[in-house]
Amino acid sequence: MTRVSFKRNHVVLGVIMGVACTARWLSFAHALPYFFQVDEREIAIAVLHMVQTGDFNPHLFRYGAAYVYLIAAVVYAVSFVTPDILSLVPIIYLGKTVSVLFGVANVFLVYAIAKRSWSEPTALLASFFMAVFPIDIFLSQRLKVE
Repeated sequence: MTRVSFKRNHVVLGVIMGVACTARWLSFAHALPYFFQVDEREIAIAVLHMVQTGDFNPHLFRYGAAYVYLIAAVVYAVSFVTPDILSLVPIIYLGKTVSVLFGVANVFLVYAIAKRSWSEPTALLASFFMAVFPIDIFLSQRLKVE
């Protein structure tokens, strides 16, 4: 592989990651401050309870506790900087931000696995398809465990 194609492939990957990030941020604040997604409200209430009371039991095991603990850790860390964040809407914003970041990281993970398993052009194509896949974009914009 020449140096020129090495740089070109990284530029293409950067554009794909930019497309993935833009697609996931477009309707990020959909339905706020109203809660049309039942899961978002339940997770936010469990996180709010955990952070306010210091009780590490989320009392919500329908979705698995790891995701709830992750969102609670992010909210707890941000609450040191901004103490007025402890209400449902900011918690949902933070949770959706974590979901968007995981969705974009998912695109890079697909690239890395495809590059290792097949080839760089195949990896770029696979990561592009993952970047624009509608269901992945939809689920990356929600505070859900999918």
